Amino acid sequence: MEDISGLSLEQLLNLPTSVASKREEKTSEAPASITAYSDHDLKATGYYTLGELANITAGYSSTIMYGERVFETRGQKAGSFNNNKHLVYVDGIPINHARNYKAPADHDLPLFFAKRVEFLKGPASALYGTSAFFGVVNVVPKQLEKNGVLMETRVSAGTRDQELQVMSNAMYKNDTGHSALYVGYYDKGASRDYVGLTNNGNNRMWDDQKSVFINASHKLTATALRGLSLGVTYMRKNGGLGESWNEGTFSHPLNDLTWETFVPYMKFDRDLSEHVTLHSYLLWNRGREKGFYTSGAPTGNGTGTVFGAYEAQVDDIQTQHEIHWKVHDNADYATDVIIGTNIDTRKDNGYPASDAYNVSADPGTIYVRDPTLKRGSDRYNIYSAYVQLRQELPALKGTIITAGGRMDIGTSPTQTYNQFSPRAGIVQRITDNLNMRAFFGSALRGPGIKEVELNRESKASLERMNKSTSGIHDVSAENIRSIEGGPVWASEHIVASGTAFYNITTDSLDGSSYNGVNIFVNAKGQTKAVGGEVELQVVPVKSLRILANYARARARRHIVGNGDPTTPPTQDVNVEDVPVHKVNAGVIYTAPFDLSAALIGRYVSGYTIQSIQPDATTPAMSVPSNQRADGSVMLDANLVQGLPAGFSLWFQLRNIINQNRKLPQHGKEDIPLPNISALFSLSYRVQ
Repeated sequence: MEDISGLSLEQLLNLPTSVASKREEKTSEAPASITAYSDHDLKATGYYTLGELANITAGYSSTIMYGERVFETRGQKAGSFNNNKHLVYVDGIPINHARNYKAPADHDLPLFFAKRVEFLKGPASALYGTSAFFGVVNVVPKQLEKNGVLMETRVSAGTRDQELQVMSNAMYKNDTGHSALYVGYYDKGASRDYVGLTNNGNNRMWDDQKSVFINASHKLTATALRGLSLGVTYMRKNGGLGESWNEGTFSHPLNDLTWETFVPYMKFDRDLSEHVTLHSYLLWNRGREKGFYTSGAPTGNGTGTVFGAYEAQVDDIQTQHEIHWKVHDNADYATDVIIGTNIDTRKDNGYPASDAYNVSADPGTIYVRDPTLKRGSDRYNIYSAYVQLRQELPALKGTIITAGGRMDIGTSPTQTYNQFSPRAGIVQRITDNLNMRAFFGSALRGPGIKEVELNRESKASLERMNKSTSGIHDVSAENIRSIEGGPVWASEHIVASGTAFYNITTDSLDGSSYNGVNIFVNAKGQTKAVGGEVELQVVPVKSLRILANYARARARRHIVGNGDPTTPPTQDVNVEDVPVHKVNAGVIYTAPFDLSAALIGRYVSGYTIQSIQPDATTPAMSVPSNQRADGSVMLDANLVQGLPAGFSLWFQLRNIINQNRKLPQHGKEDIPLPNISALFSLSYRVQ
């Protein structure tokens, strides 16, 4: 087991991060609200997916929709299973899915290779562009500091649906370069738990999963090409559609979804002079999405679509070039400037890479080919330029001012948009330990290939069935503006922070349904979220860490009416499926005899759920419509015991109190979370 004795208390508590301003700085001085986890935190807690870490991060959580894990940040989330309102970076390379910007949050991105994981809360388009909407997650891989070889492997087996997992890292460093190979494999069966409020055999949880992850890279540190890195990231996740695509009315083991991402890249990071550094990359991102689905419980009446299948492939090419310029390196008047450009061009390739079929029970043709995916998509381009200024001034103990902005121009034959996304922040050092922070940020998320092409596909399907298409409209970009601020205290034994925020989302672009087909729509109107977060870490002695945080986020959507006299012209409703209150607390103990133990507890409450009227099969609920459900508690424990010869034995117990809890979907208690389970692991490390 790794030794943490070489780390100072400050390094344990106030980690250096780079996600806020693309330069390494203390978390307490970053121009954004950030929660960071080191590899020691991951090992101590036993959490190795972004979804698990999000659940213990103030301001974040995760939920499940159609079998896919989706991030929630400060009261809002993607209104579909695509999880496309956060960006995820690995070693400075964006790895979101090319077709729909889906951020990996599950075992397709196992974090055994991570040296540090950084969660940025709030919009960050000024530096990161479209889809850096609710937040950014930055994963910094492990690398060797000295020449040599490191190999480590963790093999796990658990009682949760016969789950198996293997994660392994291999690194080699010499005088000329650094090579790394990180791999992961995960397999579990379906829980088959009942979905919803009744034990209906047609409505079970098909949450089986097989995931593969590979990341390989080589960086040159000497010769004329020093600073050049070549790498590739591959992620594949296959599994059931969980509670299915049919709003909880019917699920089937044939429902299946596969996501595949393949990203070869070339990166160049090099000091051009004492004060100027170049950071650039060129990548190709091939994203494949493949699904099989049934449209409903079989009725035997000889009508309708009984089975469907599709496969879509999108190729994306991105290039980015950044100049980091230290204008002044004076301790009191340090000035840094970042100037960058980015080009993103992507296209659905069409047949034979993309195609879709439906199996029809109607008289006539059995196999009905959908022409939308066959013909491919238009080309979608985004051209971006951005700048950021960071200035330190000697006011009080020091003032750090960060300001910048980004211009994004999106072009395609169906829509052109442009937007300037500004950001500004100030960190005022009051004393050696106390800082005050205030930030403003904004973000843009333009419609991409999946939003536009799915609407085309669904419209064509309704036209073939002679159904109305009046509810399918062209979609446009969504926007968010956010303001936040609060104090942060960082000392040798304590780091504490408080943040209050207020954000407004306009024309939210989310998944919906119309006339039995899936579509994307802009929810005309605004969603306003207000709340705050408090985070605390205490290390009374180096072997003991106490963690606690509380987050409150209340989001209300102001819906503009459609002009129908039978409906209200406007209305305010709670945003569903996200918690208002979330409390996390934990204790991590590292014993001198190579033992670490962690106990982590989570409490969430305030989900908005609808009332369900009683009928012959469904009992009445005591919670009125648009009110909040009762809270729930989850408790996990993790134990790691070091053994001789580089081996370690791990034991993790999840949901110790075995609380039977269901997450809401569309305002209804629907998705069962796993009951008590155990995970046993054996790891080996040699260096």
